Amino acid sequence: MTCRWCGNDNVLGRRMCPHCGEDTRRLEEAFAPEAPPEEPAEPPFDGLRSTAAMVGKSLAVSAVAVLMLVGGAKTAHSQWPETMWPRSLPTYEPTGPEQAGGSPAPSTDAASCARSGEPVTDATGTTFDRWYCAIERPGDLYEGPDASTPVSGYLREQESWFACQTEGTAEPEGGGTTWLYTQGDDQYTGEGWGYFPAGWVDSAWNTEPVPVLPSCTP
Repeated sequence: MTCRWCGNDNVLGRRMCPHCGEDTRRLEEAFAPEAPPEEPAEPPFDGLRSTAAMVGKSLAVSAVAVLMLVGGAKTAHSQWPETMWPRSLPTYEPTGPEQAGGSPAPSTDAASCARSGEPVTDATGTTFDRWYCAIERPGDLYEGPDASTPVSGYLREQESWFACQTEGTAEPEGGGTTWLYTQGDDQYTGEGWGYFPAGWVDSAWNTEPVPVLPSCTP
């Protein structure tokens, strides 16, 4: 090692030069070349910004390519003959009972009664089938198809059943002449069996017989 102060060789490599006594390490540090300055570190988000910018450019290029393809397809389509590609589809107009919504038109049938298949026997021992009807109003039952006969019971249930129908005098309020035979919810005489005005079951039956309900007299 050569001493940078006196220029003599420090053969043994001692820290203190044997010729001039200078500190060789201090001299080496003093004469050492300066290290190049370090480059500043890249901010953490700059890399993300660069990546986002590259992705954005790629998407923009792709969008331009798609628009060019679509524009070319529209131009080609406009030049096709009408017979190759119909511009509009024919509309379907429903006919018959089917409505525009695809469902059948609502039925306009009058109110009726439904047979339950449950037999019932009256106070005289006669057996009938039960026909259930929705009544419009409760009311009295009469021993005969005549409002002048005694009241035998009272019908109060909205869903009531009837055994048969027959013709009689006008109803108590001057309605029709059709009467329905049944057993009352409240029973006064004859186990509550009696006749109920058909117009109180449905006002449409003031002027016509009850559909499907059998007659009391065969």
